[in-house]
Amino acid sequence: VHGDYHLGQILRVPGGFAVVDFEGEPARSLALRRHKTCALRDVAGMLRSFAYAARAALLRAADAAPAQPRQADRLGPWAEAWEDGVREAFLEGYLAETLERGVGFLPRQQEALNAALRVFELDKAAYELLYELDHRPGWARIPLAGLRRAAAPATRSAPARLGPGAGPFRFVACLELREFVGVRAENERQLAELIDQVPVDSIYFHTHGFLLRHKFAAGIYPNDFATWAAVQVRDQVLGERLAMVDPAEFPTLEALREELVAVIDAHLREMPVVPRVVSADPFDFVRSRIVEIPTGVEVRNLADFRRALLEVDSSAIYFHLVEARLRLGRRQNDFAAWLEQRLGLPELAARVRSVSPYGGSLERTRARLIRLLDQALPGGGR
Repeated sequence: VHGDYHLGQILRVPGGFAVVDFEGEPARSLALRRHKTCALRDVAGMLRSFAYAARAALLRAADAAPAQPRQADRLGPWAEAWEDGVREAFLEGYLAETLERGVGFLPRQQEALNAALRVFELDKAAYELLYELDHRPGWARIPLAGLRRAAAPATRSAPARLGPGAGPFRFVACLELREFVGVRAENERQLAELIDQVPVDSIYFHTHGFLLRHKFAAGIYPNDFATWAAVQVRDQVLGERLAMVDPAEFPTLEALREELVAVIDAHLREMPVVPRVVSADPFDFVRSRIVEIPTGVEVRNLADFRRALLEVDSSAIYFHLVEARLRLGRRQNDFAAWLEQRLGLPELAARVRSVSPYGGSLERTRARLIRLLDQALPGGGR
């Protein structure tokens, strides 16, 4: 095992990541460092590192805004959501890789695996507490929180999700966790071939997910494929053709994938040579998962809905308009469903249902929704 495995020991290198510093935990004796031990000790070390990254960010945010004593409380749910998301992604990847390679040193039953991880996380958090008390007493709260979590994991309630006629509307924001697929295209033929092969989560990231990363201005190329063709390959014709593909028109990601491949294939049939990058960046395929973050904002009438819509993070607009409809399998966006099924406003719901965020940005979409609500409210919503 590594013996001192955490985020600080990982370097990003061309083509992936490198692990450094294999001398083990410096505070342990050389004899202890050379003892054989369970590989889950390293896994627990990385999980504790995720907790440190989240909690240290909260401490820095509080220090940076001393006049805002509730800053940490406001950011706390976001930090927890990030930590939970990266824990899940790391464990999923680690266990999938070890299973694929047929390693026999890990418990495969979930109950045994969780119990072993808790033991090693407790051990690591206890070590961290002693270190912080000796060196950074102000940070001792981080391992203390880890000890509480590992000793008696809190059952966190799942984010409230909207169902038909489900009472008040609860706004849910979101974070995007990204993962490199491990393949890249250097010419347009490779781009088409890889679009046809990569997981659908990657298609989602480079098309629908583009909105989440460009909240204020999507630009003239509203997806990553169009942007790469126009900017990196300098093929503006293909860039414009790919920009014309509206993700909202396709009921499934597979249908969207087929259309993207068809557009590129048709374009290449017109070209004497396959355009490629020259002194520019290749196209790296990325996939993503969305982590839901309850905002605590709950509304019961149209006026409150308008006020909340003005204030919530734009990721909440993305979640309820895009994520809910496409990846969560709901037939329409959450806003329209609530307006129709709970408030009994089918005409307003139809107008909200017709709002497509893909023609601009999330902030422009927010403005369009507010205008629709103003038209429906007495006095223009003011």
